[in-house]
Amino acid sequence: MAFDNTDWTESHRAALSDYARQLMQTELQGKIDLAGVVQKTLAEAAGTPPRSENSRAQLAWLKEALRHNFLDEHRTLTAQKRDVQRERRLNSSMPAQMDTPGGIVSKAEQLQRMLEYLERLPPDQRDAVRLRYIEGMRVNDIAARLQKTRPAIAGLLRRGLATLHEHLRSDSEKSLKEKKR
Repeated sequence: MAFDNTDWTESHRAALSDYARQLMQTELQGKIDLAGVVQKTLAEAAGTPPRSENSRAQLAWLKEALRHNFLDEHRTLTAQKRDVQRERRLNSSMPAQMDTPGGIVSKAEQLQRMLEYLERLPPDQRDAVRLRYIEGMRVNDIAARLQKTRPAIAGLLRRGLATLHEHLRSDSEKSLKEKKR
């Protein structure tokens, strides 16, 4: 059986409308339908029994419900919309422009340099990085294969990647200097 509180909710319509105007920020005027938010609040409250016989307590409860509905409207209005410029490709960590013939050659050159730098790493770091990032093994499996602890493998990976990043960074700086000449 549905509960009908239309009488007590309607008796608070004017007070709720005043409260809604107080909540309204200047930049949102005209964007949020205050009467609609008040109506939604009253419609929700009409189906529930009053929490108290006290009119002030009823109004306080309605104001809280109105505030929640108003915040929902505000959140919906100001939600960050989808921006195609921020989207990332899921199938590759390389930008879309790398799919051009020149980009493919550049990617192949980067991979070749990466493999050369990988060979310069100390044997334990090289094995850990190769197993993790080329063969796709999990850290626990690498630890078992290399007969080392999981924290030891994590340290080898961290140091190995840091060294590879440093080599690649110095390569980038060299190529930028050459382009400026």
